Amino acid sequence: MQDKKRPKMKIIKIAFSFLVIFLVVFEFYHYFQNDGNLIFIIQNQSESKEVLEVGVFLKERTILKDSFHNNLLVPKENTYSLFGYQIIEVSCQELSLSKKISFWSFLIRWVVVDVYSDKIVVNSYYLTPFFQ
Repeated sequence: MQDKKRPKMKIIKIAFSFLVIFLVVFEFYHYFQNDGNLIFIIQNQSESKEVLEVGVFLKERTILKDSFHNNLLVPKENTYSLFGYQIIEVSCQELSLSKKISFWSFLIRWVVVDVYSDKIVVNSYYLTPFFQ
């Protein structure tokens, strides 16, 4: 009975090893592809304004203060190599909205900012947010 369990455990260990290797390669790929581990995606979901000026601040430092349309904005120069505890503040002067979020950044971290007419939603993900 002991012999039947060994091949199953060996297969599980091999599958787990491949999963870990895949995730490590995935993280390194995005780190070097985007020149950093903190990647910002900002989206205008507001129905009342077509063009918004949004400011994104990281630890009192301005990351982005720009006007943009309803399309997705992923500027490469706004990717940072920062590890540790992060505090991000997002503000929109035209709509008088502001949102503050804090999180730990160790691996690749995708920060998605959605600006609506009445609120700002900030989410952070470890994997690429494909369906935004």
